[in-house]
Amino acid sequence: MQQVADFKNGSRRSSIPDIVPHSGMVASIIPTTDAEVREAYQYFANPKNTLTMQRYKVVETDTVPKTKVQGSWVLAPIHGEGEAEEPIGHRVVEVPNDAAVTTLRDWRSNFTIYVPPGSITLGETLVTTGGGKTAQCVADTSSRMP
Repeated sequence: MQQVADFKNGSRRSSIPDIVPHSGMVASIIPTTDAEVREAYQYFANPKNTLTMQRYKVVETDTVPKTKVQGSWVLAPIHGEGEAEEPIGHRVVEVPNDAAVTTLRDWRSNFTIYVPPGSITLGETLVTTGGGKTAQCVADTSSRMP
């Protein structure tokens, strides 16, 4: 609710204010009433209303599809001429399953995330024990809404 108020009063801005996603969002927020913002907040704060679909699939692999930038920001696998696999190395490569849908910023976009072999086990070790380098992750449930 505070973010909406900040957009409306101009204290929250984009570094490029005329860019379409930002200016469109602000234009749609300005006419909303406090009651509408409160109603939206109450809806999205309810865990029963959150998205439950799995949007990401993590795959451990030695090779990944070669990619290119599609549109202005989506990294998509190359199809057709130039299509090939390349070593993943130490990278994490995230690609949309349907680049055309993702380019349209469709919330139903799904992604495949390619990681080097052993990454999932290393991540689990880091989270559960700290991996000898840091403190383990701890879930603080005291501030969660009922």
